[in-house]
Amino acid sequence: MENQVLFETFPILETDRLILRQPETIDLPLILDMLSNEEVARYIGFPTFQTMAEAENELGWYQALFREKQGIRWAITDRQSGKFIGSCGFKNYQAVHNKAEIGYDLMYSWWNKGIMTEAIRPIIEYGFTHMKLNRIEAEADTRNTASIHLLQKVGFQVEGISRESEFENGMYIDLVKLGLLRREYAGYV
Repeated sequence: MENQVLFETFPILETDRLILRQPETIDLPLILDMLSNEEVARYIGFPTFQTMAEAENELGWYQALFREKQGIRWAITDRQSGKFIGSCGFKNYQAVHNKAEIGYDLMYSWWNKGIMTEAIRPIIEYGFTHMKLNRIEAEADTRNTASIHLLQKVGFQVEGISRESEFENGMYIDLVKLGLLRREYAGYV
């Protein structure tokens, strides 16, 4: 029953500089812009976007997560302009195990400004308080040191490496597995 209530209304989260809201059709050009950037797409696991159809598929995936009660993907928007600058949220939500996997991406022009740290904190808080998660998982390409650092900065622990775990862009890549437990986060805040 709680799962049903959780997915009735899309939650809006706010920070000093950001509004995290439901992704919308108006975001499509900026989703395309973000995921057509080689730096942004480097560690995502698929080639850079070339067409609006690819952005539409991405938006469709964001929306399906919530509709199908498999997760929540927020559009990260700049509070001043209201423009889409990235996305962050949960996938692989498993209510029976009280866990989900977190993921994110951000427009290249917004990197190194503390935006993702600011966005990820209320999302983690939402996961532990409203979704009643006990565990939040993450995976990152071992070469993506910025992402690993971000996750560790907000309390995630490295749990191991999955060697040659995925085949992306013509090569096998290693993934670092990270996790954050509710009891660790409660002590971290």
